[in-house]
Amino acid sequence: MSARAFPGLRTVIAALALLPVGSALAQLRVVEQAVEATAARIVLPSGVGSTLVVTRCVGCKPESFPATSRTRYLVGKDTTSLAELRRFFLDQPDAFVTVMFDSETRDLTRVIMSGSLAQLAPRSAP
Repeated sequence: MSARAFPGLRTVIAALALLPVGSALAQLRVVEQAVEATAARIVLPSGVGSTLVVTRCVGCKPESFPATSRTRYLVGKDTTSLAELRRFFLDQPDAFVTVMFDSETRDLTRVIMSGSLAQLAPRSAP
């Protein structure tokens, strides 16, 4: 039996192969959401138990997300401290920042500033 003899056979096989994927996709749920803004439009939390406030655009309503002990602060893919991130925000107010939060609780999960620590870290004097 060849595929030429049954031209729809490839389509049927492809559809059957996707069935497990389709049922797996039906079970997916959103666990995190994101807000993007520049550093200048974000007020960082002071620590655990305080709140990050972000205003997406001029005229947009501010949104707030409570920081927890699980909140992570990153520059690019590198983890950094909240204090260092605050300094980077002041140095780079136009940098893009992604604020990630838990979909159910709205707890702040990650704050990711674009760039890299190597670009932002102070250079030592020669």
